[in-house]
Amino acid sequence: MAKARLGWLIVLLAGVAGCASAPPVVGLGAEAPTEGDILWRASVDVLRQYQFELDRLDRREGLITTMPMTGASWFELWRRDAVTARDLAESSLQTIHRRALVRLVAAEGEPLGPRVTVEVSRPDRPGPTVMNMSEAFQMVRLVHGTRSWDMYMRDVDAPGLPAPVAVELPEDKPLARQIEQDILARAAELR
Repeated sequence: MAKARLGWLIVLLAGVAGCASAPPVVGLGAEAPTEGDILWRASVDVLRQYQFELDRLDRREGLITTMPMTGASWFELWRRDAVTARDLAESSLQTIHRRALVRLVAAEGEPLGPRVTVEVSRPDRPGPTVMNMSEAFQMVRLVHGTRSWDMYMRDVDAPGLPAPVAVELPEDKPLARQIEQDILARAAELR
């Protein structure tokens, strides 16, 4: 009985091992990846390394866009989206959003390559304003009292106040150059 169970176990393991397939060998019926495929994969990999959340992936247009991401602060040593000391200080002192756009294009007489743009913005939302001493006292009382802070903050969304907007800032060209270099380096690894 034990020999029969052992036999069935060997047959089962051999069957499972037989179901696994080896990766296709280039040149034996499998197509080699094109330069566009390699750059696409490298672009996606690099954007994920920078912790961008991918938004639009359009292979026909050769376009990858990301969702806006809050910039790194001084205490986030693992983040790489603030290239210069000024960018790091700005992201630490106020909320900064960065959004990456990668377009795979081939210029005349040049090979296919990535063109990266990093859009930068900061939110501009009106906050509660204190006009006199009694409003300041009311604000402190709301924080530590029985009424909630949310009751005070709902006045910010009252009709007649401007809606929150994003203030566009100049593009982050140093980060765009760094991402382009990383895409090219990753593409070289994938070749």
